Amino acid sequence: MLAFPPGIALYVYVLTLGMFLPSLVLYYYVLKRFGLYDHHVRVLLILQAAYASSCYLPLFYLFFYLLWKLLHPRRTARLTPQHLVAILRRFLLLALTVVIIIISLEASLCIALFSPVEQEVRSLVDRVPATCRGDVECSVREVVDFINAKLRSSWSNPMSSLEIDSMLSQSDYRFLRVFGFSRAHVILWQGWGSCGQYAIATTYLLSRLGFTVRVARFLDIDHSWAEVSINSTWYIVDPWYIGIVYERQHKGGAHLVPASALALLKGFRGQHRVLCTYLNATEVDCTGEHGY
Repeated sequence: MLAFPPGIALYVYVLTLGMFLPSLVLYYYVLKRFGLYDHHVRVLLILQAAYASSCYLPLFYLFFYLLWKLLHPRRTARLTPQHLVAILRRFLLLALTVVIIIISLEASLCIALFSPVEQEVRSLVDRVPATCRGDVECSVREVVDFINAKLRSSWSNPMSSLEIDSMLSQSDYRFLRVFGFSRAHVILWQGWGSCGQYAIATTYLLSRLGFTVRVARFLDIDHSWAEVSINSTWYIVDPWYIGIVYERQHKGGAHLVPASALALLKGFRGQHRVLCTYLNATEVDCTGEHGY
């Protein structure tokens, strides 16, 4: 049997950090599959209660067993150190069993839900080089078309206030990375999003195609977008908003907008600050690169 400290540490990790991936992802799946949007609060409470109960089952066992021992000293053997060790061993065995079951369910859920998304992404990554033959704008268009086919705007979505990809914790995403999944997989499976979700999905797909990318956002305006580096020059990939403005005002392409032209566009002029986040999570102030 495993030593007590590692086994208990693993159980405490699951218990305290709370891998709520099953309840949250399964929660959205149930809502989406059965159209229970009007009952989303009840569904979430039921699933989280079931998950929490399974996590705390070993503690319930330990508490009630010790309580029974203390309340019935004559009917039971005297509570000696040897008995406590035996109780702790049973507790540890039950705790490890619960941990293994929970992790196995999480793994099965991840694979079942996100593997189809990864297969579609791989198909895109395999198809684009042969189709575009090095043409960057063609590659961007293919990515944009893929996202348009997979995502809908959260503007009129009944779940717009419940972005599952934003609700998952860092522990959840570390767990997802073990199986090769990312936040982009959650977004594409989710099937909708706002500008932030579109930017994350775009940068992820372009990075899978070998491009240098980053996510940019205003610090004083609620909008973010994807950017790609071409010949050491950054271009905005946001045909859903900035690209439309650029196309209307400058008669240019909506898919690739020079980052330096952002401050020249009507609606984006003024004293704004822009923050850029790279794939390694490094954040830099890139205001000057956008003409401000």
